Amino acid sequence: MKNTIYNWKSFDNLDFFAQLWSNDNKPKAIVCLVHGIGEHSSRYNDWAEKFVDNNIFVLAFDYRGHGKSEGKRGHINQYEDIMKDIDMLLSKSKELFADIPTFLYGHSLGGNFVLNYLLQKKFQLKGAIVTSPWIRLAFEPPRIKVKIGKFIKSIFPAFIQSTGLKTEQISRDINAVEKYKKDKLVHGKISVQLFFDAFDAGFWASENIEKLNTNLLLMHGGGDSITSPKASEEFAKKSEGLIDFKKWEGAYHELHNEINKDEVFSFINTWLNKQIVK
Repeated sequence: MKNTIYNWKSFDNLDFFAQLWSNDNKPKAIVCLVHGIGEHSSRYNDWAEKFVDNNIFVLAFDYRGHGKSEGKRGHINQYEDIMKDIDMLLSKSKELFADIPTFLYGHSLGGNFVLNYLLQKKFQLKGAIVTSPWIRLAFEPPRIKVKIGKFIKSIFPAFIQSTGLKTEQISRDINAVEKYKKDKLVHGKISVQLFFDAFDAGFWASENIEKLNTNLLLMHGGGDSITSPKASEEFAKKSEGLIDFKKWEGAYHELHNEINKDEVFSFINTWLNKQIVK
């Protein structure tokens, strides 16, 4: 497997770290990956290798405020900035692989971004994959904290708070949890602006499913205590046959790092191959 590093400039002149996992063959598809809150694209190296072994290249970036890219940690000025960043990711993919089927893949907060992108934008895609999306959280934030947070957002939207993520909840694989804890590029920060933008965008997506015009594989772990598997299931039921939904019983938040990750990948790969030949 080959790993090619790119340095991109965002629309507002931030330096973005990006990378491509590939081989020497002509790919049968390109997967453009959008990672989750507090993490970065290099956490997906082993996952990307599985795609490349099946001749599917993976292009990803660390979006603003994450990983090796610039920007205040865990903060965005407005939700539309992320939509523009995904525009750039897909445009760069088309520059590199003009005639290759393209798929957009988002995990967790990245799943929130990807769902909203699919509902708002008209970029031509062969399909999309979304895992454990933040449509709703798996828990109800205390009302008093929400009220205080909204007040802080009105006067200081870049105020940073802890995500409150408990690392043991990401996977049943102890090794994956320990690797996450030791990763120096991982952070547990989220601004009140990003929190409420994502919170509102999750509800907006659930109420605007009729805007979807792309085939979508939506998957969630039944044991996810970070984002709501029930919200994903309800979202899929609202679609007009465009969504294939899969709940992995007992699995936690990061399906790509779960103890049954090989089975999860095989499911994704089968779905991708069916879309490619359509």
